[in-house]
Amino acid sequence: IKSPLVSIVMPVKNEANFIDAAFDHLDDQTYPKHKIEIIVVDGSSTDNTEKIVLRRMKKDKRIKWIPGFWGH
Repeated sequence: IKSPLVSIVMPVKNEANFIDAAFDHLDDQTYPKHKIEIIVVDGSSTDNTEKIVLRRMKKDKRIKWIPGFWGH
């Protein structure tokens, strides 16, 4: 059986203290990495969440960042 593409959507807001651990847990999954996309949707974070996600994106091409713009 072929493994389907899995999209993981992570809604975040001010998750700088936790987002690295969340990515680490996703990396620990046994599902084929090339079949996973990670979409991070920001809710206008004011901490270092964006900086951390963008740093992780450089190492992991599965991660996509959708910046927050709500309320602006």
